[in-house]
Amino acid sequence: MHEDISIVELDEKLTNRKRVGGGICNIYLRLSRRPNQRWLDMFNSIQLYPRQSMMTAHIEDKYIVVKGTLADFESVYLPQLQDDVKHCNEQCRKYSTEDESRGPLGFLFSLMK
Repeated sequence: MHEDISIVELDEKLTNRKRVGGGICNIYLRLSRRPNQRWLDMFNSIQLYPRQSMMTAHIEDKYIVVKGTLADFESVYLPQLQDDVKHCNEQCRKYSTEDESRGPLGFLFSLMK
């Protein structure tokens, strides 16, 4: 069974230690759990074409790390990242259901197509 991932909190301690300069910093958002490889691949593919030119995001362990400004965090970055997380969860659920319907080797067979 697939357990959804969610953004739990802004880690202010890590965020404040990782200042970049010029108002830009690395903003650390703790996730509810470490993503599996499929979820991580989906997230990374979404981030190839960010909706905000000033925002970049990637995963480090159990964190989404956003390079951006704290002023734009709540109004711009957070809603977009929540949408991205929701999309990744939905896609993982979809693929998990398809894999289960194919049996124990379903995922491997789907790669061979």
